[in-house]
Amino acid sequence: MDDASLLGPAIDLNADAGELDELLESDLALLGVVSSVNIACGGHAGSVELMRSVVRRAADRCVGIGAHPGYEDADGFGRRELGLDAGEIYRLCREQTARLARVAAETGSTLSHAKPHGAMYHRAMADADAAEAVAKGCLDAVAEVTGDPFASLAFFGLPDTAGAARWNEMDLPVRREGFADRRYAADGSMLARTEAGAVLADPQEAALQGLQLARSGRFETLCVHGDTPGALRTAQAVRSALLEGGVRIVPV
Repeated sequence: MDDASLLGPAIDLNADAGELDELLESDLALLGVVSSVNIACGGHAGSVELMRSVVRRAADRCVGIGAHPGYEDADGFGRRELGLDAGEIYRLCREQTARLARVAAETGSTLSHAKPHGAMYHRAMADADAAEAVAKGCLDAVAEVTGDPFASLAFFGLPDTAGAARWNEMDLPVRREGFADRRYAADGSMLARTEAGAVLADPQEAALQGLQLARSGRFETLCVHGDTPGALRTAQAVRSALLEGGVRIVPV
């Protein structure tokens, strides 16, 4: 019987990459493990050279290529809320996503998705107007670079949030995201990075959590942070746990 539903659950496995020169070797290795990659666009981190290296390897491996715009706050690695208005968030997302889209075009590739970084991500999930600004900035950038006014992107975000609801209202493809390497509180929210143990350092602990999240049916993509020490080992452990648990890994 040709029925994909009989093959078991499926999920995308994504990683943030292209952020720091010293992580490039690990980032490129990650592309042999994950199915989608979120590439820093020169805001919180990244450079055209890093974008080019990651995009080329991702294209070679048929890994989904996504924009990862963030606040222009290299000192805080984009993880400090700056209180920018929606117009500024739109500008940042448009400029940064266009930068990556032009690099992708060099290889004949296109962007499949977008995911804001760090504080911008959490702002967008809590603030529907910020979420709309993120989406419009990213979409306008892709339309500008490709010349296609109907170009589409999937958007990664937290389920059951104001931002994800606004994206749904805009009829955008939304991919509900879970985090294999971040600890969750009892109420289902993620612990803030300032809390002890907020980042799961043990690859096997992250792998177990990733499998539980995938099996919950609540998520469509799982993230492993590329800047976390041991990210490659963690991603490998998560991938192995998913496959051994009967979960297929597919790009967005």
